Amino acid sequence: MQQQQQQQQREEQRMAANAAYIRAICRETRMSSWFASPVPPPDFLRMQFGEKEDLEAIHHCLTYSLSIIVVQEKDNPWLWLAPLFLIPCDEAPLATLALRSACLALGATHLASLRRRTPDQASLAAETTASAARYQFASLNALRQARGNGREVMNDRFLVASAILLCDAVLGAKRNWIEIHRLAMVALRSRGGCAKILSEPRSMNPQPIAAAQGIIEPELPFVTLSTVIGQIATTDILVAMCTGGKTILLGHEEDQWWEDLDSKSSSETSSSREWESVESNIGVHRGLVSLQARIFNLVSDKLQLDRRYGKGIIRRPSNSATATSSTPLQLPVLPELDQLQETASRLQTDLLEWRFRLPTIQMSPRVQLGSLALWHSLNISMEEVYEAVKIDPVIQSSVDCVLELCLEASNYKIEYLNSSLLIAGINAISAEQRATVRSLVVTFEAQCGDELQVLLEVLEESWIRADAGADDESTNWRQILLDIGKPILIG
Repeated sequence: MQQQQQQQQREEQRMAANAAYIRAICRETRMSSWFASPVPPPDFLRMQFGEKEDLEAIHHCLTYSLSIIVVQEKDNPWLWLAPLFLIPCDEAPLATLALRSACLALGATHLASLRRRTPDQASLAAETTASAARYQFASLNALRQARGNGREVMNDRFLVASAILLCDAVLGAKRNWIEIHRLAMVALRSRGGCAKILSEPRSMNPQPIAAAQGIIEPELPFVTLSTVIGQIATTDILVAMCTGGKTILLGHEEDQWWEDLDSKSSSETSSSREWESVESNIGVHRGLVSLQARIFNLVSDKLQLDRRYGKGIIRRPSNSATATSSTPLQLPVLPELDQLQETASRLQTDLLEWRFRLPTIQMSPRVQLGSLALWHSLNISMEEVYEAVKIDPVIQSSVDCVLELCLEASNYKIEYLNSSLLIAGINAISAEQRATVRSLVVTFEAQCGDELQVLLEVLEESWIRADAGADDESTNWRQILLDIGKPILIG
């Protein structure tokens, strides 16, 4: 009898811990509330993370940091990754360690950034930054060791750890993102690519209690898996934007997996709105993200050909409203130049067609704001492909629209807006526009990390160079990031 009572008592304690776990990681965190109303870590986390700085970092990650990488905080799919590192895994111990350390790194990186901007917390920032670096090294080291083990690489934990480390690299303005990006690509390729991974049979919905009790082996539900892969894909676009290289995952013929990303989950859950998952995470219409990848690939191709043949290798279509009547340069007849010209014309048409279709696309107010801001930034990019100058009315109109849309979107969440702000800011020529950019950076701070200060540093240097008469290549963010010794990802 006594043994049964003890067993029942242990089971009740276990369930209580599970309840605390669910409350701890699934509550809806509001931005800027961390210091205003901090919530103490639940007891079960104290048992898992005995060191004070570890407990502080993981609790901050679960209750704050993971919520700043999505637009819609309610039912945040990222939170369901916790069982993957809280419960041991015999098949992938290194990947489990990597994921645990990656989450610690993300929480510490974000907390350090907040502390640097908070007067009464600034003295703790250096210590927290050091902890973040230690956690990142531990995660990277575990992934390096796991890379040669097929079971480790095929495990969801390896993939998620790479995604979290990419988020950490962006948030912390870290320069060692290149290796992390390679590891993420290794994880995807080893499993057959994005479409293949997303077709793997798995549960649609999270089962946190059963996983926490050890009844089932914890796995990512489909909605979280698609979110993780989507995060890696959008970060891959930022890589192309910030380096002038080409995308790996999007912007190619095999993009259908991206368009269908939520069809599997939406058909088997209460929601029938296909835009709810991807768009609610990044705040931008998925079709426009795919178009963004294609345009950045066009920019990459043009940069390569510019180095070989110089400027002026691409011309606007003769029927374009902004086409010039000047005598064109005599260019060599080469298939690659013809292909570049054809791709540019097609992308400009696709960009305009998306804008015309906008009234027919179902979107929330925040997604519409983010999509329009991205559209205008891509419009600027296309004008730059045709080598329009900064004072061009089309560019300046889009700059003003991006700034206005960013200001309105700041009433919601600002995910995926930094790249649009960067492109518009580079082309800001008036004192009023530049003052608006600086004001937006201050407004965005609560939802960003150290990358925002680098963004502003890049823009200030670009404006100085532009006012001194420097050319577009010298004032571009790619060049300035290299010149100031901060080749980071901004997005």
